[in-house]
Amino acid sequence: MKTDIHSLLRNDFLSFACKALRELDGTILSEDAYLGFLANKLTAFADGEIKRLIVNAPPRHLKSQLGTVCLAAWILGHRSNKKIIVLAGSARLAEKLARTIRAILQAKWYRDIFPTRIKKGHGEATNFATEDGGEVFAASIHANITGRGGDIIIVDDPHDTDDAGKPHQLAKAIERFNKNVKSRLNNHRTGRFLVIAHRVSDADLSAHLLTR
Repeated sequence: MKTDIHSLLRNDFLSFACKALRELDGTILSEDAYLGFLANKLTAFADGEIKRLIVNAPPRHLKSQLGTVCLAAWILGHRSNKKIIVLAGSARLAEKLARTIRAILQAKWYRDIFPTRIKKGHGEATNFATEDGGEVFAASIHANITGRGGDIIIVDDPHDTDDAGKPHQLAKAIERFNKNVKSRLNNHRTGRFLVIAHRVSDADLSAHLLTR
């Protein structure tokens, strides 16, 4: 029975996410159809079938939990050498996301199903490495990330909810993405971008990317 459960958690992303979120804080995923649809898209992204993905949903619809936290842990479970950059609208959010990813990797249930291990001496909350050369680096989208490179870049909530009435703030995040983030992929052919956000304006980053 335990072998069957481990196999399910290794091979089905939504089952993995259900386990991870329940173990983290007791969150129980609903059976809403959108979660299955989202899980399928995120699985395709993790497998490299989709290389550019935008996930837009209102607050409190679990998009960050699935699309940033669980996805990063899932990818490192299957490909422990991947370098993942997580950029958020604030340094505080970036650190929270990275700490939660790290907590999953350190959990006994995760270690029971995946061989991925955090490298000793390289376990900082916002910059930790795996024994196989993988990495999670997290920062604000407005931070200086010169010299950083990633195989996968996740941008999570680049705008504050009150940015809708601040065109300069919207433009600032878009400019940072265009000038500082897009060039951070280690390989522009195989590298992947994921943007997770609630929509705040028809001039936000999601709108900008959808016109490209």
